[in-house]
Amino acid sequence: MPVLSRSRELCQRLGMPPSPPVLRALAIASVTQAEFQQAHDLGDQLLGLVQRHQDPVLLVEAHYVLGVTLFWKGALALSRSHLEQAVAHYDRQRSPTHVALYTQDPEGVCLIRLAIDLWCLGYAEQAQARSREAVARARELAHPFSLAYVLATDAWLQNLRRDVCATREQAEADIVLCREHGIAFWLPLGQILHGWALGEQGEVAAGIGPDGRGNDRVTRRRW
Repeated sequence: MPVLSRSRELCQRLGMPPSPPVLRALAIASVTQAEFQQAHDLGDQLLGLVQRHQDPVLLVEAHYVLGVTLFWKGALALSRSHLEQAVAHYDRQRSPTHVALYTQDPEGVCLIRLAIDLWCLGYAEQAQARSREAVARARELAHPFSLAYVLATDAWLQNLRRDVCATREQAEADIVLCREHGIAFWLPLGQILHGWALGEQGEVAAGIGPDGRGNDRVTRRRW
């Protein structure tokens, strides 16, 4: 985050507009540090840049940032609205640009985040439908980081639904994928949920695991 902040400061000192990828990265870093108002402000700034430059890729990313941020602020209906707008404006032909500039494909990611919103809002069937769409799209695209995001978040959704078998399946798929591609960010969530599922199935010792992460029983298989 210090590097990203320094980049933004240099743009300001040079009289240049801030780089959208830098602002978006700062916003997501703020979310991970629970600095939600800062993330919200950055999301609004991204939307302002969209209106100035008419950038369809940035439009999707700005709505994604605001959707995620508002979820963690507890504004579920507003979060849902932004994620739905992100999905509506997404163009699959622009997927390579999203990945190159913003590290992930937003379709599956926004769909799975939308599924979490819908579940929390009480729309269980809609949540599952969006979840299935998200996983199908992420597997079709086969971009490792995007798929890991979707699998880990879907395991979380299945945990909220108390579907032990589905939680274990998605968590295992996430763990295998993260290990194969060296994706550290989405590995811990998969391990936690896998450990929970093992414990619920009576495999308490395996769920705890010798390393305390509940992942020693995951079989090596292709996702």
